[in-house]
Amino acid sequence: GGGGGGGGGGLRPSVVRGLVTEVCDGVYSFPLLDVAFCEKLVQHGEAFQRFAAENGVSDVVGAQKPLVLDTMKLKWLTDVLFKHVLQPLSLMLLPEQTEGEELDWRHAYIAGYESPPP
Repeated sequence: GGGGGGGGGGLRPSVVRGLVTEVCDGVYSFPLLDVAFCEKLVQHGEAFQRFAAENGVSDVVGAQKPLVLDTMKLKWLTDVLFKHVLQPLSLMLLPEQTEGEELDWRHAYIAGYESPPP
């Protein structure tokens, strides 16, 4: 639809501001993937690690933590998230750092963060 986000995949600043929380200076948190998807992603990572260990290729494919998503055949996912989420958000939320230019690289991995219990 219309509404000017100025390129950036149609993200409207007013909508983004309602979804994003700045947890500390320059660090933002926002809902993106649902729990079921994240669980499947973790299962895929665990299966990848087992496969690499069973076939003696852990060192070759980098199956240690953190797991690189591209190595796990998930480049398509990182490309989609980079182009349609991270590039537009970075232009909106970090204008001084991006200087109006899109990000030009990404490195996606699973590191295994947890939030503390409430």
